[in-house]
Amino acid sequence: MKILLSPAKTLDFKSKLPTLTYTQALFLEEAATINAVLKKKSKQQLKNLMSISDALAALNFQRNQEFSLPFTNDNARQAIYAFSGDVYVGLDAYSIPIEKLDKLQNKVRIISGLYGLLKPLDLIQAYRLEMGTDLKVKQKKNLYEFWSNKITQSLNDELNQDEII
Repeated sequence: MKILLSPAKTLDFKSKLPTLTYTQALFLEEAATINAVLKKKSKQQLKNLMSISDALAALNFQRNQEFSLPFTNDNARQAIYAFSGDVYVGLDAYSIPIEKLDKLQNKVRIISGLYGLLKPLDLIQAYRLEMGTDLKVKQKKNLYEFWSNKITQSLNDELNQDEII
């Protein structure tokens, strides 16, 4: 069975990490492509695009400008420890014993507007981009259209014959 989670709007890039073990996101090249589009947006354009406050627009403008590959433990954090919304507080990843992280890594996937599909230990940089955002990327009218086939195919490739989501 695979468990799908949505990302959280709130992030934690300051708490001490229980492990430095990480993986790289499957769709980093696509994330860089999306970020290149976001980098061209002004603070006002981000505010209008995402329906966010001036302060959040300024913060995310800065995040978009600072996005850089390659991801390392110095400039990114594992997704499961970076997201801090209600689902992630309930999951309490910090309390999961290190030896159990492999099971979490195998079973949980996070659907993301920027990264497409993440495993818990995939490194991410701070961002805010909801899947429902009408951001045009590579002749696709929005992120749903951009990601739909890639995410579906990736999940189908991962699922065993009798496995469910």
